[in-house]
Amino acid sequence: MEENDQKTNLIKYLKRVLKKWYLYIGLILSVIEMISRSIGKDINISLNIVFSVYFLGFFFSNYNVYKDMVIESTKKYNDLEIESRKNYSDLLAESTKNYNELLVSIPDEYRPEEPIVNVNLVEGSSYDYSFRKINNHNDQEPKFNMFAIHDGELPCGEIKVNTRVENKSRNQVTITSICGKYNNYYDNSFYDIMLPDILLNGSKVKFPIIIESKCTQTFQLVSSMHPSNLTEAQIAVKTSKKDKLEIDFNVEVYYIYSNNEEHTNNSIFHISLRPFTKMLEDYWVSTGQNEIIKLAKSIKID
Repeated sequence: MEENDQKTNLIKYLKRVLKKWYLYIGLILSVIEMISRSIGKDINISLNIVFSVYFLGFFFSNYNVYKDMVIESTKKYNDLEIESRKNYSDLLAESTKNYNELLVSIPDEYRPEEPIVNVNLVEGSSYDYSFRKINNHNDQEPKFNMFAIHDGELPCGEIKVNTRVENKSRNQVTITSICGKYNNYYDNSFYDIMLPDILLNGSKVKFPIIIESKCTQTFQLVSSMHPSNLTEAQIAVKTSKKDKLEIDFNVEVYYIYSNNEEHTNNSIFHISLRPFTKMLEDYWVSTGQNEIIKLAKSIKID
């Protein structure tokens, strides 16, 4: 079978070569010489020239036939590829349509379901700030017992973000991890905010945590806050820029649904730093730092 195909292809190739007109230039020269001799006029065409013309004609005939076949094969391949892609697209669209039609006919309790887990801040008490208190080991009331002094100057603080995780799925979900990150706090870096600890009812969470269907669990994401490497005067200047006192808090909840595949819910919340700057102003007032208070309150925004 292959030998017959090869012979057929060879015959087609030779036929195409023989159709090229420049293959016959050498033959035309030979005929011209024969005619000139028959009429008694010898134009004396060299045999070498005739053979050279034959060779060049044969070479260019083969080259052009080969080039034409390559172009035709490429075009045929491209046409087949376009047709194949079109058939694939049509098949995919038809399969999707059939799947959706089949899915509609399946009762709700038997349909494959994607889990529905919502992450939100607790309304009314989304987050709050506090200063860390100094431990009083001498049973004496310190002068500023509500402040934990950092290097003898500014107090350290913390922010607690109350986060509600709601499972709206038909089955339970298993929470494997919760992560929090303040995305742009370096832009407002008068205080450094650490990665949060995850608390549940005031105690550090030990994962996994199971949330039943249609149930909600509230977590506290608590981060410590430490004064950055700026002077108090520089920090006061930064707190005066009220239009820049907002940061993004990114909460990622990792959980497993009934199919044992891990899913992720990524939510971003806007957190205002203004309540904390008000606490800093109260601290400066309580410590009698009038010049710092002027910087914090009287600087105009460009």
